[in-house]
Amino acid sequence: MTPINPNVPEVASRMERASIDASCRLPVLVFFGSAIFWLLVGTLLALIASIKLHSPTFLGEWSFLTFGRVRPAHLNAVAYGWASAAALGVAIWLMARLCRVPLRNQKLILGAGVLWNVGVAVGLLAILGGGGTSIEWLEFPAHVTFILFSAYALVSIWAIDMFVNRKPGHIYVSQWYLFAALFWFPWLYATANIMLILTP
Repeated sequence: MTPINPNVPEVASRMERASIDASCRLPVLVFFGSAIFWLLVGTLLALIASIKLHSPTFLGEWSFLTFGRVRPAHLNAVAYGWASAAALGVAIWLMARLCRVPLRNQKLILGAGVLWNVGVAVGLLAILGGGGTSIEWLEFPAHVTFILFSAYALVSIWAIDMFVNRKPGHIYVSQWYLFAALFWFPWLYATANIMLILTP
């Protein structure tokens, strides 16, 4: 068996990618794990909502499980709990790979993941408790907006740090799109919340 020579370009490239993937493992698993959890929660809420379309008295003794609360909770669990968390996990891995450096500031990303999940949980409890805004896809109350925006800001700060400290060389177009998306979504989300909920 021939020994691995890290001076061979192909071997060095594989070792670099393995190092980057290893540094991303925990944050990506946190985001993917929470995304799967919220997908299951959203699926359960969708099942309850669909049963209520045919049998309105199903679980009718609990006001927090009425159709008008379960359906928006389902939509927001899937949109913000599953899709957004999974997208952030992919963005973290892609940004590290495209910057060609191991993940920096892992605690910042983990903190953002925890904060994001706290925001989604508080938002869903508020919707089920009757505190939703009744604006489709923006049912989370205003205080939850600040939690989610703070979590997203932490991810954006991390992305700037990764981009600034990337390895010199070619910048891929996909990296620009990814970088732009990390700022496009919070801008749209904040604008919609400010104009429709905070100062209508």
